[in-house]
Amino acid sequence: MGKPLDSSSPPLPSASLRWIIGTLAAGLLVTAGTIVYALRPHRLAPAANSLVQTTPLAKARDPQIVSALGRIAPLGEIFKVTSSPTLGGAKVERILVTEGARVKTGQVLAVLDNYDQKLAAVRTAQQNVKVAQANRQIVMAGAKQGEIQAQQATIQRTQAEFRQGLAVNKAALNSLVKQLQGEKLEQQAS
Repeated sequence: MGKPLDSSSPPLPSASLRWIIGTLAAGLLVTAGTIVYALRPHRLAPAANSLVQTTPLAKARDPQIVSALGRIAPLGEIFKVTSSPTLGGAKVERILVTEGARVKTGQVLAVLDNYDQKLAAVRTAQQNVKVAQANRQIVMAGAKQGEIQAQQATIQRTQAEFRQGLAVNKAALNSLVKQLQGEKLEQQAS
């Protein structure tokens, strides 16, 4: 007849199923690590944050409006600033100067709550540029090395997409955590 069936041990999953399960487990670990990192209180001094970079202020002094729950009011000349509705209505997350402190032209005064999302978008764009440059080099090299370089470009593109997804998920998680904190404060106040 045939081989007798052994019902005491379950059949082994195929190699592709094991690979998918391994990938999902790794994804869950990365997500859990991101959540733990995002929920951990940061005790760094505002000046120690390496992500904040100073940029020179624009020469044009167009009046812009600030919409906030608090207020930022300099003693001297007053400039109005706003976050555009196209920027997602960003709010001030951290103020990097103290009241009465002197500030210099180009000094960063505050960090908006959508900074992580914008930073992730910039990094994604940089990765896309690298992938496009790699693709251009493949075309310039011709068909001799085309297959190897095409695989390298595919790997770079996949890595860039993964980093983009991870960065976007991290930024969305940070946004949701901050929104939850805001809602808790509102409920406590009411």
